[in-house]
Amino acid sequence: MTSKPMVQVALKLTGQGFSAEDITRITELTPTKTWRQGDQVQASKLVRKNDGWVLGLPERETYDLDGLLIELLDSIEPKADRVLEAIGRFTLEPQISFGVYLRGEAPACLFSSGTIKRICALGAALDIDLILGA
Repeated sequence: MTSKPMVQVALKLTGQGFSAEDITRITELTPTKTWRQGDQVQASKLVRKNDGWVLGLPERETYDLDGLLIELLDSIEPKADRVLEAIGRFTLEPQISFGVYLRGEAPACLFSSGTIKRICALGAALDIDLILGA
């Protein structure tokens, strides 16, 4: 059995008053998840406060968060101008979001300066959630 964490990474665009179809049309990127304001958050009693559009990579076992993030950014950057257009048009909040499900050892949360510059070019915040006992 491996002790590597299972890691998800995604670009999340959230805001109000937009449709996922609008973002998809503008960016020419296909989301992996979308939701509308008021939708239930998974199986909880919580509801979404904003509309959302997400482009994520498949979950995988890895210690290399920087490498995984570079892979996501590589998939987004050919359409970065379009992503920035959508962000500006709909006043969206961009975020790079990690879900790190710990199953033993934790990964290093070290990102190269080049990777950080790429996140900043999208105007995105960086969120890393460490989840124990997965």
